[in-house]
Amino acid sequence: MKRRQKYYFLDYTEKVSITKRILKILPKQKKDKDSVYSVCSEIVLIALKWRNLKEQSIDASIHFIDTAFDILQQLGIVELLSRKCGCEADIYKYSYKIKYPDADFDSLIKKSGFSPIQGTKQILTSEMKERLKTELSIDYNSLLNGIDVSDGYREQITKILPKMIHLWKQSYCKMGNPRPYIMGFPFDTYEVLYDQIEEYPNDEADTLADDYIEERTIVAYGYSSKPQNERDANDKNMRVDDQRKWADKETDRGHFIAHSFGGNIWVNIFPQRRDINRGTSEAGKRYKAMENYLLKNEGIFCFSRPIYFDFYNRPYLIEYGYISRDFELVVEVFENV
Repeated sequence: MKRRQKYYFLDYTEKVSITKRILKILPKQKKDKDSVYSVCSEIVLIALKWRNLKEQSIDASIHFIDTAFDILQQLGIVELLSRKCGCEADIYKYSYKIKYPDADFDSLIKKSGFSPIQGTKQILTSEMKERLKTELSIDYNSLLNGIDVSDGYREQITKILPKMIHLWKQSYCKMGNPRPYIMGFPFDTYEVLYDQIEEYPNDEADTLADDYIEERTIVAYGYSSKPQNERDANDKNMRVDDQRKWADKETDRGHFIAHSFGGNIWVNIFPQRRDINRGTSEAGKRYKAMENYLLKNEGIFCFSRPIYFDFYNRPYLIEYGYISRDFELVVEVFENV
């Protein structure tokens, strides 16, 4: 499969922005390549004056600085000589050389492929659709065959759910990251399985390497319910979340599980095709019909499973489904590129 140009969402766009700001505040007055400079993490954080960094834990803040130095090294702008913990805990001293003092950061970033681009460049091919059928599909009907409809609805869902989760994880491992670091995030009546990426495809993979994997949602599932917060509050949280910046007018900040029947934000948000999310296309109308059913029927088990064909966090397809109270399975796959 021919790899598309990088299309970064979520924290990767923000990391580039932070790196550029950190570069501006690094001491680098002299143009002698042999000069050694140093800066401590506390000075960097104070100079940034960025509220999101201040709200982060100390470990997360240091991670931002570490990532910035990683990017600057890979661009050939600096050479990091040492990173040492200072006399106080949580304060680090960075020693470095400036190798390219007059570097045009934006130009280097653009050449590296590590910049957001306008519009999706992902292409859903016939080979990908075939892979969905042969490698990534899940036979949900086989899970429902052994259900005793005389038993309670939730009791029966509870019995088949562990097998369903196992199959979701198994399928995800075939989508690019064979060693996912899976975390479960419970939100009221739902749970989101999320790949937090602690390992790379190979130990030497760089931040800007072609095979770098983005953190992403594996599946969201649970029971339809009333909204857990006001829509205005939900929208406000999404507006101030600086990490979610998507670059084209054909993409919405979609919910794997809609807010209207209990979905939260954070790991429940993904780059979604606007015509599907807003129901303006024929496929979008079918998607909205499924959402409307869940909106009108509280307590229905539903799931939303993204299908990936590369290492990035925009799904190519969304498998969306629910199981009605009479154990009828409704599931459909929607294109997302």
